[in-house]
Amino acid sequence: MQMMLTRRPFRWLAVMVATWTLGFTTVTTPVCAQPQIAARHGPVRLLHRMPPGHRTVHVGKSRYYVHGGAFYVRKPAGFIAVRAPLGAVVVVLPIGAMALLIGGVTFYVYQDVYYRRVPEGYVVVERPSDGAVARQASPVVPSRQTAGETVAVIATLLNVRSGPGRNFPVVHQIRRHDALVVHGYAPDWLYVKLPDGSFGWVMLKFTTAHESNAAG
Repeated sequence: MQMMLTRRPFRWLAVMVATWTLGFTTVTTPVCAQPQIAARHGPVRLLHRMPPGHRTVHVGKSRYYVHGGAFYVRKPAGFIAVRAPLGAVVVVLPIGAMALLIGGVTFYVYQDVYYRRVPEGYVVVERPSDGAVARQASPVVPSRQTAGETVAVIATLLNVRSGPGRNFPVVHQIRRHDALVVHGYAPDWLYVKLPDGSFGWVMLKFTTAHESNAAG
């Protein structure tokens, strides 16, 4: 009986030592740190019907359905998400698109899809080469409230830039009272259609609401 009582404390001591050792080992085990990558939600892979507000675009003989920056094709099972086809033109960029200046050219990127500005809107283009140096500008937020609104230039001479920031090159200059049609905006900047039909970015503070001189 005395031997059994003597062994029991040792047995509990062994358990405690093992538990402490395991806990120490767990705490000190090296853990490989993973880089923090911002989560991006990709498109729903299958839709039984396209949501309201979607648009239809054609590339060659193929028809695509666009919603929220994602491209879909129609199949018997429904609408299947596909990679954005080169040459597809969208009227506005999805909210959250970023303007990038790469090799002196402004690209717009959203979920790894690259766009260039064209008179009809934004065209899907190939991704620039990995060796190109990119400079990021402010997020591009398509203007739903001001799309189609006309503003007038109040500066004597106003620079038009290729992107929403002073770091972007000047591509044009316009004069006081020139009328500009708003197609989008970024913080403190407007993306506008110029009197000659071209597009560019101007500083918001140098514009005002356009007043028509029409009478009657």
